[in-house]
Amino acid sequence: MGGMAPAWAAIESLSRGLAAELGPHGVRLVCLNAAGMPETPQLSEAYGLTGAIANLSGGMIAD
Repeated sequence: MGGMAPAWAAIESLSRGLAAELGPHGVRLVCLNAAGMPETPQLSEAYGLTGAIANLSGGMIAD
């Protein structure tokens, strides 16, 4: 299925850890994950390729 989801999860986990560690010292951290937007070309391409490999038709993302 690809390595994007584990990579994004690792970044979010690192962000949470940094926020917990540095928050008491007044440092704020923002982690934005915009990859879940339906208009994101990367998302539709990744799901399209995965669907083609799995021989699936249709899906959540319209072309």
